[in-house]
Amino acid sequence: MGAKVGGSKDGPVAEPNVIPFIDILLVLLVIFMVTAPIPTVDIRVDLPPPNPVPIRLEGLNPTIVVIREGAGLEVYVGPERVTLATLGERTFEHARE
Repeated sequence: MGAKVGGSKDGPVAEPNVIPFIDILLVLLVIFMVTAPIPTVDIRVDLPPPNPVPIRLEGLNPTIVVIREGAGLEVYVGPERVTLATLGERTFEHARE
């Protein structure tokens, strides 16, 4: 009852039957070919027009806080050196200017 690899006329063949596998693959191929065009339907999307005017940053005074490590921590708000105790107040004042 054992099967031989390669088979012979006398015994069963131990090779896998790939015909059902190929049939299933062909059915899936047909299904995918039929359903593939459905998602490619054109969808109209109304986008805003591009902004041709560049954003100008003239007149803006950004608040830059710099922390440097030297002989301790040095904190600057803009070009002015401040202490940690007055950092919040000076930053707020500089932002309001």
